[in-house]
Amino acid sequence: MVNISPPADDRRIPALTSLTIRETDVVRLVGHGMSNAEIGGRLTISAGTVKTHLNRAMDQARRV
Repeated sequence: MVNISPPADDRRIPALTSLTIRETDVVRLVGHGMSNAEIGGRLTISAGTVKTHLNRAMDQARRV
């Protein structure tokens, strides 16, 4: 099982500090190699909603 909690030492990536909790969860799970469908199943949201969260996260990262 993939841990989606923040790192224990609370290191933060500046581009991620303005993300919602759900967006952060999705980005972490992508980082662990999970597909949109797997993430959706894990978080009980649709794959389309996963894509929406990823797009919002990428938009914010581009602004940094």
